[in-house]
Amino acid sequence: MTTQTLQNAILKAGSAWEAWNALGVTKRIEKLSKAAQQLNQPIATWLMDRIGTTMPAAVDLPGPTGEANSLHWSGRGIICVCADANQVDLDNGVYDTAIVAQLFTALATGNAVILQDTHKYTHRLHSVLLSAGIPEALVQLVSASLHDLTQQEAFHAYAFCGTSDTLAPLNQQLAQRGGMLAQLISETQFETYPTITSLDYPWRFVTESTLSVNTTAVGGNATLLELGGKNDS
Repeated sequence: MTTQTLQNAILKAGSAWEAWNALGVTKRIEKLSKAAQQLNQPIATWLMDRIGTTMPAAVDLPGPTGEANSLHWSGRGIICVCADANQVDLDNGVYDTAIVAQLFTALATGNAVILQDTHKYTHRLHSVLLSAGIPEALVQLVSASLHDLTQQEAFHAYAFCGTSDTLAPLNQQLAQRGGMLAQLISETQFETYPTITSLDYPWRFVTESTLSVNTTAVGGNATLLELGGKNDS
């Protein structure tokens, strides 16, 4: 794949991200659950259930009288789901499970995905997602190398499946990359999947923000805020 082709895939994924992120976690999981059933991957179903029950769209936070505070989360943007291509055909399916987990979690939490084409199973994943109604632009299958992927500044995070030997140089490449800092979400142990099964795993794919609404400073009268705004120049 040429750099230009990879950049086109990134642009397509980016164009689909905002609408997918705004769809809401419940509707996203409804679509993804159909694909998980076709793939017969229990870990995908388990992750969808977990995200749906433990990650509400908003969480009310404590605050003083007259003030409302809430915690919200949103997808990071474009996630690169990638793997150690030298190992994927040697593992009797454990990489397949890890890639499914990374891909479905990235999508369920409101991100667009660039999926590295490492072996034939990624083609099946892509096909099943499209047949389940996932927007075509949202998941772009690319044949770029891991090195080429790490040079792209548009990625907000990398969801990597591979050996610990590959992880160290990958970290170094990402540290030298220009642009924004990118989260590296890696799974390197395929007997117990400690990253994928950790409590904070889905939260690593999102950004958090707080919303505070406070009218006590003007005596609780919201019309005073409107009057003040009219005098601003």
